[in-house]
Amino acid sequence: ISLPFLDLTISIAGDRLLTDIHYKPTDSHGYLDYTSSHPASCKDSIPYSQFLRLRRICTQDEVFQTRASEMSSFFRERGFPSSTIDEALTRVSSLPCNSALTPHPPPTRNKGRVP
Repeated sequence: ISLPFLDLTISIAGDRLLTDIHYKPTDSHGYLDYTSSHPASCKDSIPYSQFLRLRRICTQDEVFQTRASEMSSFFRERGFPSSTIDEALTRVSSLPCNSALTPHPPPTRNKGRVP
C-alpha cells in the first residue's frame, strides 16, 4: 500500500512505514537559475538544503541515493556547478537519517557582546 501525502509517499512494508519524496505531476523542478543575481552564498546553499530535505524524507538509503541523483540532474539543468552539487551531496550523504531529523541548536556567536 502506498499513499501520497503532501510531498511524501508513505508505504507500508511489513511492520514499518517507509517514506519517499513525492513530486506532483505539475512540479517543474524550477529551482533558482545559477546565473541569477542572488548572492553566491544563497545559491550555493540551495543544493545542500534540498539534499538535506531528501535525507530527512527518504527512510531507505538506496532510495535517498536514487532521489539525490535525480535532484542533482535538476540542479545541473539550472546551471549549478558540479562542484557545488557534489560538495552538498557529500556533506548530506554522510548524515544518518536519524541524525538529519534531530534538531540542532544554532551556534552561539558573540557571547561576550553587549547588546
